Amino acid sequence: ASVMPQPGYDVKYPQHNIGNAVYKAFVEADSLSWNALCKKKGDYALPGGYRAILVLPTNMSYKWITYSDENEELSLTDYDKLQNFSEKKSEEHGAFTALQLTFRLPQSSYATMFMRELLKTETDLASLKEAKLT
Repeated sequence: ASVMPQPGYDVKYPQHNIGNAVYKAFVEADSLSWNALCKKKGDYALPGGYRAILVLPTNMSYKWITYSDENEELSLTDYDKLQNFSEKKSEEHGAFTALQLTFRLPQSSYATMFMRELLKTETDLASLKEAKLT
């Protein structure tokens, strides 16, 4: 698996010029000192870590739901599940159709980013405003 180092004192950084320059530029862009960040003591002392560049979801499944009331909740909340509420059943002649996806991602992975990649949509503020989603 390919990983990306997160800045800190307990991380091995790329040893080539480009790698060092990129990490240093990121830190300095936030007005932080590279040396202060990479010390075990100090205001910004962080151990750092590694994050996978690419992860794949597991336990992925989907189902189509047809429904008539566009204000109706189509999925159960965790609270609903604890209360043993029933799952929404598809209506035979519903006016609308929804695709419900379920999947698992590892810790520190973001479902919104997975959905962005799956749907091939942009999620920056300018794109959302243009699509009138904000």
